[in-house]
Amino acid sequence: SCLDVGKAVGPIAKTTELLNLPTSMKGMKKINRIRRSVTKEFRQPEKLAELRRKAGTRFGSDAMPIMLQNVCFYYEGPANKIIDSVNLEVNQGKLIAVVGGRRGGKATFMKLLGHVLFPTEGSYFVPSYLRILHVSEDPVLLDRSLWSNLAIGKAYWRSAENETARILRICKRIGLSQVLIDQLEQSREQFLAGEDDVNDVSWQVPLSQSDIVLIHLSRAFIYNPEVLVMNRP
Repeated sequence: SCLDVGKAVGPIAKTTELLNLPTSMKGMKKINRIRRSVTKEFRQPEKLAELRRKAGTRFGSDAMPIMLQNVCFYYEGPANKIIDSVNLEVNQGKLIAVVGGRRGGKATFMKLLGHVLFPTEGSYFVPSYLRILHVSEDPVLLDRSLWSNLAIGKAYWRSAENETARILRICKRIGLSQVLIDQLEQSREQFLAGEDDVNDVSWQVPLSQSDIVLIHLSRAFIYNPEVLVMNRP
């Protein structure tokens, strides 16, 4: 009836507005095109040979640098630059700390490195075969079981036995509380058998803030990206 159609107009309008909100898809596509193009240039035989010679590595691709060239970023026009003309070159496998004063743009810079934001000007290059993960300063828990919060990429596991053992090792080394370690060990066989209740969130009720943060960090190490960007680890 006309009345039913009238009731549906509001929700349809809101859904249409939501679906038409701007996304980061264009920025991500642009960045990925640049990454593939520059990586292809670096992979020319003569350039790989030069990289191997300079770095002393067996594989030239391992010596491809991570580069920022004249990177600028602003939210409200070029007069309000938060990041201004940053030039940086870092070799793979390095541990780098970003330090600075309060409200100096560190969090924005980390988001640029983690591909949460994209440069307004300049370019940021990471070899296209390296996965990037940004870990925010605000810890996030999924409304799922403890194993489901940690078992990232389970669909791509080759050996669930080995991967669950690896998850336990990471959680122990990062300092997760013994209560949670015991819970993981006790429910491991159930999880491997596919009998884990993925919607069980009862384990989250007594959690300390430290455990929440450590689960958040453990998930990042379990995912095991080649480029890990951590804001206030």
